[in-house]
Amino acid sequence: MWKQSVPTEAEINHQFVSFGSGRLLITTFGSPKPNSILIVPPLGDEMNKSRASLAVFARRVAAKGHSVVIPDLWGTGDSEGDFRDASLRRWRDNLTDVCAWFRSQGGEFEHIVNLRFGSLLTVDWLAHSGPQSFRNLICIQPILQGTQAISQWLRLASSGRLLAEKSQPLSPKDELQTNGIVNCGGYELSRQLATDIEPLRLVADSALRLHLFEVKGRGDSLSPALQKVQETTDNVGLGGVISAPPFWTSTEIVHVDLASSVLPCMGSAS
Repeated sequence: MWKQSVPTEAEINHQFVSFGSGRLLITTFGSPKPNSILIVPPLGDEMNKSRASLAVFARRVAAKGHSVVIPDLWGTGDSEGDFRDASLRRWRDNLTDVCAWFRSQGGEFEHIVNLRFGSLLTVDWLAHSGPQSFRNLICIQPILQGTQAISQWLRLASSGRLLAEKSQPLSPKDELQTNGIVNCGGYELSRQLATDIEPLRLVADSALRLHLFEVKGRGDSLSPALQKVQETTDNVGLGGVISAPPFWTSTEIVHVDLASSVLPCMGSAS
C-alpha cells in the first residue's frame, strides 16, 4: 500500500486487494463510513483521461464527510489481468467483491456514481445482484446502449489504422468476428466481451433514485435520448447539464467540477 498527500483533509489510500475475481487496485478517499460512494469508472483510454477529474471529485466529496472508493476492474488500469480476457461476469464479480470488502472495513455504500460505460456496467451488475444498500444511482454522460459502446471501440480501431497508415484486409468489425479479437486504441476487444456488451441497455432499478447528468459546453437541457430515459424511469431524482468539455476524451489533463452538481443528489451541500 502507498499513500498520497492531497490538499484536503481526506487521506488517499491505494492498495491491491486479492479477491476470488482477481487482484484489484482499490483507491479510497477518506476512512470507511456508512454513507459512502462507489465510483464505477469508464473503460480504456476514457478511464485514463478521466482519472484527474474523478480524483478531484472524490477529494471534494470526501471533504464533505463521505468516503469514496474507486476500483480498477480486472484487466483495466493497474489491476491484474489483460483487457482481452475480461468479461462482464468477472467485472460484476469485481464490484460484488469490492462491496463485501468495504463492508468488512466498516463502511457501507449508499451512492454509486458512474461515468460513460460505467453506467451500463452498473445497471447490468445491479440487475444481477439487486440494489443492495444503494439509494442513489448517479450517471454522468452515460452510454445508453451496448451497441453504442461497441461501435465507439470499433471506430477507435479504424482511426488507429488510419493514423498508422496500415491497410488491413478486414474491417475492424469483420476482424473481430473472424479472428475473435481486434485492437481498439491499444486495447484488445474480444468477440465474447463484445457479444456480452451488445444487449446492454441503461434501464435503472426502480428501487434506486436515478440522477442523469450530461456534460457539454453549451445548452442547459438534456439531450432527447437522456430525456427519454428520464421519462421511462419511475424513480427520477436530480440531474441536468454540467457545463464542461468532454474530459474523458481530452488530450490534456482536465479538472472538471463534478462535485457541485453531484453532491446535492446525496443530500449534501456543495
